[in-house]
Amino acid sequence: MDAKQKKRYWDLIRIAAVLVTALCLSPLVIPPNTYTPTLAGMPYSLWTSLLVCVVLLLLTYLGTLVMPEE
Repeated sequence: MDAKQKKRYWDLIRIAAVLVTALCLSPLVIPPNTYTPTLAGMPYSLWTSLLVCVVLLLLTYLGTLVMPEE
């Protein structure tokens, strides 16, 4: 993978991380007065927040693979 392609992937991962973070603070993840549906006994906002954390962890791992050398 050449440096130009790594930089492109790096920029896409950074944009995706910002979008996922913004999504986490949106009403889609934290709706007012909503605790259903539940998954394994956990309320909606908790399991969606855990899913967002897993996505951010995956983006961090991918970012370490394509981070451009400086």
